[in-house]
Amino acid sequence: MESKMQTGLLLVLGAIVSAIGWMGIYPVGDSAPEIAQALLDDPTTGKLGMLLGYGGMVSVMMGLHFLSRGMTNGGGSGAAYTNISSILFVALIPGFIISLGFEWANTEAANIQEAVLLQNLSFAIGGGFSLVMGIGLLLTAVSIILEKTYHILVAILPLIAGVALPVSTLVDSTATGTPLQIVAWMSFMLSAIVLGAMNIRDA
Repeated sequence: MESKMQTGLLLVLGAIVSAIGWMGIYPVGDSAPEIAQALLDDPTTGKLGMLLGYGGMVSVMMGLHFLSRGMTNGGGSGAAYTNISSILFVALIPGFIISLGFEWANTEAANIQEAVLLQNLSFAIGGGFSLVMGIGLLLTAVSIILEKTYHILVAILPLIAGVALPVSTLVDSTATGTPLQIVAWMSFMLSAIVLGAMNIRDA
């Protein structure tokens, strides 16, 4: 499969699968105790949601890594920026797997106190995701603007996500589903879909 097509499919399908997992199946809650209790009450649905959610995120990170690496290998004016972002994106993958492990254990916890502890650990790792992912997206957006690889408007979504993700973690660190977090994650998902679609078109 051609590399652009592969990158595009990883981004588009990963974002869609992740969105289905997080927004359609994973339990809704405003805090770690609420989500922990929901996962204990319905572990089967919770496991399906987290498998789709985290699996989709791993796919998106792989797609962003290949996208950044391709821009780096191109040697353009933005290569120095994507050289860093490509490393950041691939470095996030083990973190997603660890976080999945914490939440999986959450569904099998002996009591709610243990479940809340595991969920808080997953949330703590999630804060790191937002920071690193935000930096990676900002660098990717800067590279797109400098190299004009795509239309400059394509850089707007990763630029918004790159700022909103780390800011949302700093401002809303103890809550979930806040307006700023919704903007951050929606702009991130749309960034993946748009960049993926551009790669599929160019394949």
